[in-house]
Order: sequence, then structure tokens, then C-alpha cells
Amino acid sequence: MTFREIFGPLSGAVAILIGLLLGWLWAREQRRKRIVSGVAMDTTDPIWLAALDKARASLPRFRELASGSLGTSHVKYALQTTAGATEHVWGPVVSFDESTVTAGLETLPFAGQLTSPPPYVLQMSQVEDWRVEMNDGRIFGAYTARAQLAYARKVGHDIPYHMLEVEKHLVDA
Repeated sequence: MTFREIFGPLSGAVAILIGLLLGWLWAREQRRKRIVSGVAMDTTDPIWLAALDKARASLPRFRELASGSLGTSHVKYALQTTAGATEHVWGPVVSFDESTVTAGLETLPFAGQLTSPPPYVLQMSQVEDWRVEMNDGRIFGAYTARAQLAYARKVGHDIPYHMLEVEKHLVDA
């Protein structure tokens, strides 16, 4: 039995309704993938602490990659907000030398407002993590992002779609 035999003269309208329903379901799933919230990372978890250690130990590699002109550089650092919260934020590197890095702000804090506007001059010892996004799509560093992915999987939390896409481009530094 064919679709046309089942629905007769209504077959065209039914096909359109089915198509609209499928399109709506697809769009809803795409929206759901985008709005998965991140999971709050336990900054005492060994996964996080190991990521900080690896990032800090690899700062010479950051300097080497960031000195080239084949990508964009970012650092992660702790930022205090007006609510008294400590937020771990990413910012684009404006400049750096052997002991300091000047960074903007890429991720806005969740709790409270900024106590002062960027850019921020940080001691290298204040850099929690780094990443260099190469023009060919590869991403070096981003150890805390890797840790957050591992932690989310460990605690069974959904991972935002954009982070799953970023994960595909992560390479070892």
C-alpha cells in the first residue's frame, strides 16, 4: 500500500505536515545542543589541578607558539568580581614578555561585575592556562578546557555542543 493510497487526496497536505514536524524536531534538537550549560568545575579535583600543572609547565611552549604569526593566543586567569567571586576567565593576549602577559577578556564573569576594565597585566605566575589557535584550526594548550571535558564526563554531565567541536581541534602542545 502506498502513501497516496492511504491518505488519498490529503496525501500532499499530510506530507507537508510530516515534513514540517520533522523540521521542527530537527531545529529543536539543534537548539538543545547549543544551550547545554557548562558544569561548574571543582577546582580542588585532581583533574583540574593536573591541568594547571601541565599548563604552567608548558609556558615555554606557549611563548614559542604565541611569538609566531600563525594563530591567536589566549590565557586563562583568575578574576575577582564585585560579588567577591573568583572566576576563571579567558582573555586574548595583547602582549607578553618573560615575566608578564597583558590580556583582554573573552569570557564574562557569571557572578558580579568586573572590578576594573580590561586589559589586565598579569604576572606569568598568574596564568592558569593558555591556548594558541592556529590558522589551520589546530588548538594547542587549553589544558583546563580538556580537564573540564574530562570532569563533565566523570560526573555524567552533558557537554555543550560547541565544546565537543572545540575538542576535535585540540592537539598536544
